[in-house]
Amino acid sequence: MAAGGAQAATTPGVQGAAPVVGPGDARRVAITGAAGFIGSHLTDRLLALGHAVCGIDDLSHGSLDNLARQQDNPAFTFHRLDVRDRDGLLRATRECDLFVHLAALKIPRYGNALATLQVNQQGAANVLELAAGGRRKVVLASTSDVYGLSERLPFAEDDPLVLGPPSVRRWAYAVSKLHDEQLAFAYAEERGLPVVPLRFFGTYGPRHHLSWWGGPQSVFLTCCLQGRPLPIHGDGLQTRSFTFIDDLVTGIVAALFAPAADGQVINLGATEEVTIRELARQVHQACGGVGEPALELVPYDSFTGKRYDDVRRRVPCVARARRLLGWQAQVGLAAGLARTLPWHRDRLAQEARDG
Repeated sequence: MAAGGAQAATTPGVQGAAPVVGPGDARRVAITGAAGFIGSHLTDRLLALGHAVCGIDDLSHGSLDNLARQQDNPAFTFHRLDVRDRDGLLRATRECDLFVHLAALKIPRYGNALATLQVNQQGAANVLELAAGGRRKVVLASTSDVYGLSERLPFAEDDPLVLGPPSVRRWAYAVSKLHDEQLAFAYAEERGLPVVPLRFFGTYGPRHHLSWWGGPQSVFLTCCLQGRPLPIHGDGLQTRSFTFIDDLVTGIVAALFAPAADGQVINLGATEEVTIRELARQVHQACGGVGEPALELVPYDSFTGKRYDDVRRRVPCVARARRLLGWQAQVGLAAGLARTLPWHRDRLAQEARDG
C-alpha cells in the first residue's frame, strides 16, 4: 500500500468517461492505497457515483485483484507508486481535484517501527504538499489507536489522548498518525488547505487482508473454516467495535464532499462494543459452529518479545459524524460477518488452488 517500487504502470485515462452525476459535478479523485481493502471499495463507490479515480498503490499489501472489475473502466487510472516518491505522485495526480490518503503501514507488532514512522510521515507530507499547491481538499485516514490508553469512553475527537511509554514500539503507529493529523491542520491554517482527518475504528468485510493486518475477525474466520483453534492475544476481554466496509466508505465519501467537515477530525466507527472473546463466538456461529469455539490464548510477550501495551476498551463517539456528515454505521456485526463469510471462504479456496 505504501512502500515499494516507484515504477508507474498506468491503466487507460479518464478521457471519454460518461459520468452519471450531473453536469459539472464529477470530480477526479486521487486515492493512495487504492489496491488495498478500503481503497478498492472506495474506488468502486466513487466510480459508481460517476467520478473519476486515479489509484496509487505500491502493491506491498494491496492487490490488483481488488481492482479487477475496474481495469477496463475509462474513468479509472492506476499508478504503481511508493507514496514517498514525491515526483511520481506529482506526475500521477497533476489533474486530480481531490485526494484521499489511505496508504500507510500499521501497528508494528513484530517490528518495522522505523518503516511505519517513515512511510506514514513522508507519505502524508507528500500528499499534503502536492494538494496545497491548488488547495485541493485532502481526506486522510487516521486511526482509533491515537486514543491510546484513555479510559474516557466513548472516545470523542476532542478528548485528551493517552499514549503509553515511547519505548513501547506499538505506539509508533499512533504517533505517526497524530503527526499526520497535526501536519494536516498546519497546512489548513498556514496554506488554506481543506483537510479532514478521519479516525477509523476496526473496519472489516470482503477483501480484508487474511492476516492479522486485516484484523482479528479475518484470522478467526480462517481458523474456523480450517477447523483450527482461534488465537486470542491476552485474555480476550479487551473490547473493540467493528465497522463494516460499506458503512466506512459511505462516511469517507460524505467527508470528501461535505464542506462542513473541512478542518475537523471525525470518528468513523460502529458503536457496538464487543469483547474479542465475543467476536470469536460470533465468527464461530457465522461459520456454522455449534457451542463455544476452541480458543488458544496467546501471551503478548510470546510474539513481541517485548512489552506490548494493549488497549482494554475502544468504542467511538460518533456525534460529530452524525452532525456534520449525517452518518452512522448501519450494519451490525452479525450481519456484516454473514456478508463477509462467502468472500472469505472463496478467497481461501483460491489461495489453496494457487498453492
